[in-house]
Amino acid sequence: MAAAFKAFCKCMIFVYLIAFWLWFSTVSIEGDKDFLARVVNAPVSLPPQIYEPVYEPAYEPLEEIEEEPEEYIPAVETVYINRLTALYDAVNFERVGFWTPYEAEVEDRFGESRVKIDTPYGLMWVNLDFEIPIWEIYEFMYQFGGSVSVYYENLASGFVFRHYAERVFFGASATKQPFALYIYHKAAAGNTNLNSVLNYQEGDYWGGSGVIQHRYEVGTAFTQRRLLHLMLVPSDNIATRMLRRAHGLNGFRAFVEEIGGNPGFVQNLTYSHLSAEEAGLFMRVTFEFFENGGSYADELRLNMLQNRYPFIISDHPVASKSGWAYNFGGAYHDMAIVFADSPYTLSILSNRSGTAADRRAYHEISMFFQEFNDTWFTLGGRML
Repeated sequence: MAAAFKAFCKCMIFVYLIAFWLWFSTVSIEGDKDFLARVVNAPVSLPPQIYEPVYEPAYEPLEEIEEEPEEYIPAVETVYINRLTALYDAVNFERVGFWTPYEAEVEDRFGESRVKIDTPYGLMWVNLDFEIPIWEIYEFMYQFGGSVSVYYENLASGFVFRHYAERVFFGASATKQPFALYIYHKAAAGNTNLNSVLNYQEGDYWGGSGVIQHRYEVGTAFTQRRLLHLMLVPSDNIATRMLRRAHGLNGFRAFVEEIGGNPGFVQNLTYSHLSAEEAGLFMRVTFEFFENGGSYADELRLNMLQNRYPFIISDHPVASKSGWAYNFGGAYHDMAIVFADSPYTLSILSNRSGTAADRRAYHEISMFFQEFNDTWFTLGGRML
């Protein structure tokens, strides 16, 4: 009996212990309301996973073959020198000079346009993009103001300088030159015969310049060729009227318009209008006529080279036609082709009276443009 009682007591003690533990656990959890949340949301720390991919080549690598290294040859930069104007020394700021086109090795470079090359004048820095110093012309022409009009053109490069070139003057005898050019064009096209004869009539008489009025009687026969010479060289007014009678002016006006001139300038020939710009046009077209060659071109050139009253001068041959007048507002004009190594045209127009001071001014302008042209434009006169 005592043994049974002891066993019963042990069982009850065990039950009470279990009940107490359950009660204690319930109280602790209810007292800490965030306990479950902390348990549920606690971060899980896992050991890092490291992946090491395995590459399996699809083929066996080839055996490397050692090759002899090639000798390094640096590329050589070259420039092709072919300019219509002189090159410019980029260090000493002066013209280098001229030479025939050639390919030069570039020793060094600064920017796009300055290169160091071996030239016929030695190794030097050259500015390939240098522009002609037109300010030199403006500076020179400033002294003349608006008293003269000037048109200058280098015929090889097309470089042009204008000084009041649009100003319109009474053309005087300078307009005889484009009329002669028109007749020579007709002859070259077979539309007139320069050996045909014209008789001097009373209505052809006109005073002023020329020799017919002093040496020949009315009724004298002249070939057109002879009349052209007299119109261009001693600037004969009667020869001009005889040719005008034979050819009229309508065809001449059409010719002027065709070459780009102003047909409205053509009045009664020597009473026509003229600008330095238009004179420059006539000289350029005349030079092109010369370049095409032929006996008529040679004849016109020879007549213009013999102009008896040139106002434009040069150390080079000059083919020109001048004109002057003391009425109709005055005129003192000359338009010329200068056969320099690089040919150019120069036209100088004004209403000056032709005094010694006027002649000196024209000579000074002439020689300035000769020096400018010879300094900055290449030898040969045409693209090589």
